[in-house]
Amino acid sequence: MATKPTARRLVPWLEDPKRIDVLRSLFPPRRVLITGGTARQGGAPGQLHASAEIYDPASGQFVPTGAMIAARASHVAVALGQERVIVSGGLSAAGNSSRYTDSAEIYAGGTFRAVSSMVVSRAGHQATVLYGGTVLMAGGVGTDPAEPMDPTLSSAEYLNPLCASEFRYEFVRTAGAMMDNRNRHTLTALKRRPLALVAGGYPGSGELALRSAEIYDHQSRTFLPLEGTMVEPRVAHAAVLLRDGRVLLAGGSTSNGGAGLQRSAELFDPATMSFTATGSMASARDRATATLLPDGRVLIAGGFGSNGAILRSAEIYDPATGRFSSAGNMRAERAYHTATPLGDGRILIAGGLVANGDGLSSAEIFNPDSGNFSFTGSMSVGRLHHAATAL
Repeated sequence: MATKPTARRLVPWLEDPKRIDVLRSLFPPRRVLITGGTARQGGAPGQLHASAEIYDPASGQFVPTGAMIAARASHVAVALGQERVIVSGGLSAAGNSSRYTDSAEIYAGGTFRAVSSMVVSRAGHQATVLYGGTVLMAGGVGTDPAEPMDPTLSSAEYLNPLCASEFRYEFVRTAGAMMDNRNRHTLTALKRRPLALVAGGYPGSGELALRSAEIYDHQSRTFLPLEGTMVEPRVAHAAVLLRDGRVLLAGGSTSNGGAGLQRSAELFDPATMSFTATGSMASARDRATATLLPDGRVLIAGGFGSNGAILRSAEIYDPATGRFSSAGNMRAERAYHTATPLGDGRILIAGGLVANGDGLSSAEIFNPDSGNFSFTGSMSVGRLHHAATAL
C-alpha cells in the first residue's frame, strides 16, 4: 500500500518529477504580466514605458491591461499571490532626464494602485521571495542617505504586509546592510529556510567584478559572511535555484565593462556553504537568462557574447551530469530580455535588445518536450529592461 504523504513529506512528495507532470496536466498555464521597460538602450526619458500587458498562453497573444502610475525601467516586479504583483523602484522620467525612484505600486484586478514608497530610491536591484513568502530587495544603484558618497548600494529592504486586503504595505530596511556594495549581482532564495544567497556583482569603485558572496538571514534581518568565495569573480551573471537546493551560477564577466567574459559555471551548496566548479557553457555570455525547467534542468538563453555580439544561442544545464548541451537557437537575438515559466513546462521569452539598440516587441516560446523555440504573439511595443511576472 502506497504511503500517504504527511505534512512533513509534502514538499519532497510534490517535487517528484512524475507527480510534477501530473500536476502540470491539472492546471492551466499561467498568464504573465509584462511591465515597463524602455524602447531603446540609452534612450530618452520619454522612451520609458508606463504601459503593461498580459500574455495569455491560451491564445498566444498579449493583451493590454491598465497602465502603471509611473513609467519605469530596470525595476522589479514580484508576484504576491492571488494575481497581485508588487512593482518597485527603477529608473523613472524626471523632466528631460531619468532618475532613480523609490515609488512602488501594486497590480491587482487589471489596475495599478500606489503603495508606500521604498526606503531607498534604487534601480537595477535584485529581488527574491524568501521561504515563508517575504519579498527581499537588495543592492543596485540609487540614492541612500546612509551611503551618500556611493551610488552603488549595500542596503537592502523587505516588504511588510500591514493589511494586504486593504493594499497596505510598507518597506522596511534590514537590520544590517550587505558587506559589499553590489550592482548586477544575483539574489537567490534558498529552499525551506528563510535565507538568500547574494553573489558577485561589482562594487561601484573600479570595474572589477566581485568574487565575494554572503547569506541573508531573515530571522536576524542581517547578512552573514561566507568563509569561502566563488570560484570565479562574476558580474551580470545568471543564477537559479536547482531542485535539490543547490544554486547554479553561470557566465557573467570579470569586469563591469564586459571584459573577461565567462564560459564557466559553479554550484553553491547550502549544506556546506561552499562553491564548486561545474561544467562550462559552450559560449561565454553575460546578461543571459537562467530558467528552471520542470525536469530539473536549466535553460540558459541569449545575452552578450564575445565582442559585444547579442546571442541567439541557448544551452541546457543538466545537474545530473554537471554538463551543458546545446538547446539550439532562439528565433531572435536577445539581451536584457525576460524568460518566464508558464507553469505547463514551456518558457515565455519576451523582448530584449537587438544590435541597433532598439527594444524587441517579439516573443517566443521554448518547449522542453520538443526542444524547439517558436514565435508567439508580439507585445504592443518594443521593450528592454522590463519585467515579466507569472500571475
